[in-house]
Amino acid sequence: MSQKKESGLEVKHYSIWANVKYFIKYYRKDEPLLLWLCLLEILLGTMVPAIGIYLPKIVVDLLMKGVTVSRLIFLLGGLSIVMMAIYGMQAGIAEGKYFVYNSKRPYWIGLLAQKRLKVHYADTESGDARKAYWNAYTATAWGDGSAINLTVSSTVNLATNVLCFALYSTVLGILDMWMVLLLMAISLID
Repeated sequence: MSQKKESGLEVKHYSIWANVKYFIKYYRKDEPLLLWLCLLEILLGTMVPAIGIYLPKIVVDLLMKGVTVSRLIFLLGGLSIVMMAIYGMQAGIAEGKYFVYNSKRPYWIGLLAQKRLKVHYADTESGDARKAYWNAYTATAWGDGSAINLTVSSTVNLATNVLCFALYSTVLGILDMWMVLLLMAISLID
């Protein structure tokens, strides 16, 4: 955190990670359901790519065992239903998560109003104070595009992407180097 004085007004700057840590601490204490929903969304968000990675292996293994076409279609249809169910659960959890963190917006706006009431009147008339208040207000009150909402949704997206990256990296690390080169060549052709 850095602080500087601008025309008698103390301006604090926090890093993204400091904000994420603050929100995790707040939600763990006051809205633990949100953290569980975020965790479930992250886990479900990595399950579909994991199934997608192993799907070709499953098909090849089934074909090598001489499974009939009707049995293969049945198994792939079942796997597709599982994937659609995972997508559905993930969407439902994302909506629940959205409802929980979005319902806290009036709380954050109320905190901002309380803080503004504690500022000396002379400071409220300065351009710097107005700018600081406007920045804080837009961070809370601008709906889905507000920093408070984006902190939650972006953190979940980032965690999901990091886990998927680790999953893909692990799979690529296990594969033979010639297979990796073949996969890269095929992806360049498409």
